[in-house]
Amino acid sequence: MKKISKEDAAQIVLMEGKSSAVRTALINLQPGEILQIDKADWKQRNGPQQMITRLEKGTTKQFKVRRFANKQGWLVERVR
Repeated sequence: MKKISKEDAAQIVLMEGKSSAVRTALINLQPGEILQIDKADWKQRNGPQQMITRLEKGTTKQFKVRRFANKQGWLVERVR
């Protein structure tokens, strides 16, 4: 345990409620940024597309999802 400054605390990404680490990372993406989601990071049976669609409907954010050719992960780009 250690004390940190307010500037350091402001740079830490915090989770809200029961959000997964992937959802938290997606919420904090800026337009033009791309997130690589590895299969090991995604614990659910289906891919992240359904969660991303719900996120788009609940916010003004828009994403583009592409799957790796070897089916071992996804690239998610925040469009706006």
